[in-house]
Amino acid sequence: MKKRDFIQQATIQFMPETEWNIDKSIQYAEKLWLKLEQKDYGDTKPIGPHEIKKPYDKLTPAMKTAFDLFWLAFDHKHGKSQAAAVWLQMGEQSKQQYFRIIKAAKQEAIRRKQLAEGMTPIMAQGWLSHERWQDFEQSGTEKQKKQQDLAAAKIREITCTLNHAKSMESNTEDEYWPKEVKRLTDQLKQLRQ
Repeated sequence: MKKRDFIQQATIQFMPETEWNIDKSIQYAEKLWLKLEQKDYGDTKPIGPHEIKKPYDKLTPAMKTAFDLFWLAFDHKHGKSQAAAVWLQMGEQSKQQYFRIIKAAKQEAIRRKQLAEGMTPIMAQGWLSHERWQDFEQSGTEKQKKQQDLAAAKIREITCTLNHAKSMESNTEDEYWPKEVKRLTDQLKQLRQ
């Protein structure tokens, strides 16, 4: 709690005890604050990204390398110092986690280019502090659906090619087409299993 807030709240609490004498209540509140500071209960150190001085310089070498890759991938060159402060607050991450964040940052850069005119893009600091990289990660259901969609597209492609091969087999006497029909039919059976 900041000193000003403390003094205000304590003054309000002391008012009935001082018979509603504001000056006396403020004096009590200030004395209490001083006593608490002497006992190491004073103002806490600020920890927000805006309060960290030269945050990029405080990153470890591994964090710096990962942040530089993130910054390049995010591709919105505004607020680097604040983004570095959030990166610092995130702490050391695994290489896999850095990879996930950087991959999502690349996707965010692509998405940002498609924003409607007049829309304000999110800055790196906000993107990181709200863990927006998680928005780009697919759930197990989404991954399964994507695999099913890819398999269905492959089946449609082979079916179309098979129909063409059957048509060619019946319209020509070329020895290639019966073999192609068999190969495609077998491939289709495997995909459908």
